[in-house]
Amino acid sequence: MPSAMCPDCGKPLGFLDRLAGGRCGTCRKRRETEAKEEQERRKAVIHEARTAFPARLRQALSDGRLDQFEKAELDELAATGMLSPLEVKRMSLALYDEARKNAIGDRILTQEEYDYLSHLQAELGIADAEISRNLRELTRLRLLTEIQQGELPAIETTAILKKGEDCHLECPAELLEERTVSRTMVADSTSHNKFRSSMSESLMKSLNVTTIYETHDKQLMAVDRGTLTITSHRCIFSGERESFPVSYDKLLSVGIAKDCIRLAVEGRKAVRVLSTEDDEVVAAMISRASRTYHEEQPVVAKPRRRIASSEAANDSGWTGISRSMR
Repeated sequence: MPSAMCPDCGKPLGFLDRLAGGRCGTCRKRRETEAKEEQERRKAVIHEARTAFPARLRQALSDGRLDQFEKAELDELAATGMLSPLEVKRMSLALYDEARKNAIGDRILTQEEYDYLSHLQAELGIADAEISRNLRELTRLRLLTEIQQGELPAIETTAILKKGEDCHLECPAELLEERTVSRTMVADSTSHNKFRSSMSESLMKSLNVTTIYETHDKQLMAVDRGTLTITSHRCIFSGERESFPVSYDKLLSVGIAKDCIRLAVEGRKAVRVLSTEDDEVVAAMISRASRTYHEEQPVVAKPRRRIASSEAANDSGWTGISRSMR
């Protein structure tokens, strides 16, 4: 019976060679080495494709759009890199987030940047639900940018407006006022004693002189709820208990404190304090609307009053209240 031969090199096979796979030891080692080298080469190709995919995707979307040739190339690259749909989605979201951060880095979102991000989202196949929080942030920042640029929207309202008056914003609001929330009785024998200036500390202690005084803890509390309407001439709070307008002619300043908006009004000692869902947007809208209102008012020269000669040296002409909004 003829002996078995190695199919690769033609050498006779021993008993153990036949049991080990039908090849001689030299050919078996060579084949094992080739298999390992092929496996390493395959791993290198996959790694290279996976590494190149994000960079190629970024390059292809530099203009905000993908043509059919770029899509085919990216599909082939993803297949070569054995990228799963979930991995491709993660890379797409990372690329979108990078573009979003670059666009809003200066806290200004132009219409061109907003449109570019919208096209990028569509080309990457990202659903609104996947980036809903980012979309709300972009919409808000775009509105703030438009307000800063003086592009105030005109919307319908049920409020009664004057001739030539436009409504820019309506939103729920709360009217806040400072209220005492707690009272504390404090006993002090030294620092708050009214006799401290006339009695030595040692004498006060020996006489056991004690002053009892009351402290009040105050905080802003909601006293009314309603709707805040911002127009081109004024802002109007319409509450369940109280309603009032604030004309831009009387508005001295608009400030943002912690969780509230403060409106300083001429002729009123206490400021009006309001709270809304987005105080920054509302305050910016009031500030810009007031500024636009004053810019559009005709400049009227005010007459100088007549003064006696004895007052001439101290005359400084007409004076008025300085408004930070103008």
